[in-house]
Amino acid sequence: MQQSLRLMNIRLDVAIRDITGKTGMSIINAILQGERDANKLASLADIRVKQSQFIRAGKKLYLHLNQWSCTEIGDVFTVSDMDYEITSVNPNEVKVIDYFGSATEVEIPETVHDNGETYTVTAIGANAFGDNPDLATVKIEADHPLAHHENGFADRSQINLIVPAGTREDYLNEGWTGFRSIMEEGLVLTAESNIEFKDFTVYPNPARDKAHIYIDPRSGQELKQVNIYTMAGTYLYSENGLEINMGRLSRGMYLFEIVTKQEIDP
Repeated sequence: MQQSLRLMNIRLDVAIRDITGKTGMSIINAILQGERDANKLASLADIRVKQSQFIRAGKKLYLHLNQWSCTEIGDVFTVSDMDYEITSVNPNEVKVIDYFGSATEVEIPETVHDNGETYTVTAIGANAFGDNPDLATVKIEADHPLAHHENGFADRSQINLIVPAGTREDYLNEGWTGFRSIMEEGLVLTAESNIEFKDFTVYPNPARDKAHIYIDPRSGQELKQVNIYTMAGTYLYSENGLEINMGRLSRGMYLFEIVTKQEIDP
């Protein structure tokens, strides 16, 4: 039955634990008779259900039925085109289970709010971004690496990942690999500090006319080229020297892909 509802783009199962119960069957019978009005469907809920809301999100329909004012593990709510599933109560924690927007740049917040409660985002579930092949940039606000499913993204090799300053190595160590690039937010936005990796320094940041790349001679690496991209991942141009001409760019933020003869360092 759930599969049939999914084929109709109706996700009743994310709102009601047992869709074969009194509330579920009443709503299903109404849907089969052609009813699609949110208020009418909500009015069929059992008296113990206090609040009802029909939400259209792209091609998906969700019926959210919140029992009284309580929240339980497994409950789902939506914030900014993103579905979150509650994984823990006290402390309040959630994981991202679906993004149904169409933006190519997405921000995963550190916390989200629903029904007067604040939840910490701690994970990304399987196929959470599986229906977003055009996703180019993902910005994560959490200082601690999120748990994530290996199939959380449609194609991570096409995604530029931005994480909080000082957390790049932590994210890499926790398996956040295979992305087109991974860069620290502070390294992109800071107006005073330079961009520094283990063997590289890019300065000044921000740059007005020219940016310079310093490669530690002890690294044994030699520059091959520097590719410049927009934050959405669109390739702009390449430079072959340690001095990068920034005069060709309008004001904004850009990604540098430093290509050496040994490896690529985003």
